[in-house]
Amino acid sequence: MTQPDQRDETVGQRIKRVRLERGLTQRAIAGPGVTSVYVSRIESGQRRPSVRVIRMLASKLGVTPEYLETGVDLPPSESLELRLSDAELRLRLGEDDSREAEEELRTVLSEAKSAAMTDLAVRAQLAIGLHEAHNGRHRDAIEQLSPAVESGLVSALAHPRVYTALADCYRFIGRPEDAADVLERALDETDRRTPHDYAAKIRFASKLSEALSDLGRFDEAHEALATIKDWPIDDPYARIRVLRSLARLAAIEGEPRVALGQLREAITLLATTEDSLQLARAHLLAAEIMLFSGKVEEAGPNLSAAERLFGMGADQVDLGAVRANQALYEARTGRPERALDLGTEAIELLAEVPADQATAWLAIAVAHAGTGNTDEADPAFAKAVDQLTASNLRREASQACREWSAMLRSAGRIEDALDAAERAATLAASRAVRV
Repeated sequence: MTQPDQRDETVGQRIKRVRLERGLTQRAIAGPGVTSVYVSRIESGQRRPSVRVIRMLASKLGVTPEYLETGVDLPPSESLELRLSDAELRLRLGEDDSREAEEELRTVLSEAKSAAMTDLAVRAQLAIGLHEAHNGRHRDAIEQLSPAVESGLVSALAHPRVYTALADCYRFIGRPEDAADVLERALDETDRRTPHDYAAKIRFASKLSEALSDLGRFDEAHEALATIKDWPIDDPYARIRVLRSLARLAAIEGEPRVALGQLREAITLLATTEDSLQLARAHLLAAEIMLFSGKVEEAGPNLSAAERLFGMGADQVDLGAVRANQALYEARTGRPERALDLGTEAIELLAEVPADQATAWLAIAVAHAGTGNTDEADPAFAKAVDQLTASNLRREASQACREWSAMLRSAGRIEDALDAAERAATLAASRAVRV
């Protein structure tokens, strides 16, 4: 039973008291990474032990970690929830020990499953999954988020970020049909439970439109946006989401001028907010559309703005996209060596999302072609065209094929050049065909 005055002890004082009560030396409770000297410093108040160290010392002393921290023993369920809340907070704040916080979440998840504490297990899965998604580990994120969503304890209304993050992860690994399924379920739930929650509907419908356009289902992508784009709503973010989705769909359908107009409106709205991350993404999409539309010099300011706004907040996919577009910009403006460096970096960053590597491969192809290195440019053009086609960017794929054909013709590879030209014509004829 805890004595009243024990509540006023520091952690170090409590460790020392319990150790002496058990007749143990500092060396006896030391362990890997925790020397007896370090134990001495903790007990004297010179060092504050981490969660990992507290757990290790608690095990050696035969008490709970919560007792060492607070002087009070908690029931197992409360103890587990306290550890979960602490790890969630540290992970959200991005503290230096985020790796330790993630390890703690996985331990809590395992213990919660063993104890049949389903609600705590789902909370741990959500925290881990969102962290994995932010760090570009999309398959690992799906492994956590998908069962959490299927548990019945996670709703689209209470956890909209979970649904959109899961959908994004599916899209990034080339499974847009699963992304569309998640978002359709989220929209159905919103319609049933809060039919007038337009902000939620816009969030899910704009993402659904992007997934459907990835599948080449352009009529359905337009339908997803047709109603929501005219809803009167005060939330600027809702309007921004619609504009961005409309711009992306217009770009895929070969209407870059329309897309850029919608992006400029989105950028203007975002400039009135403090959301530098979304503003950076809007600038980046505008730059990409310009680069593929022959407006290379105009793309420069948008690329610079995107890189500046991302700052330290870009996730791996964002950073990879920045590097890919910078590489294409450098290749188009006659700096092939810089383009190759940036393109290679982009491909490494986008290793988890090969569908997003198309711009980087095109940059590498153009850079090699510019230096007369046909042997290296040829497979890079092939990869770029394949990935652009798979992403339904047929206009861009057709342009890349024409550039590929011109390079092959200059190298005297006439038959290969004709094949590339024929593929360009086929892609041009099929672009923007709705299915």
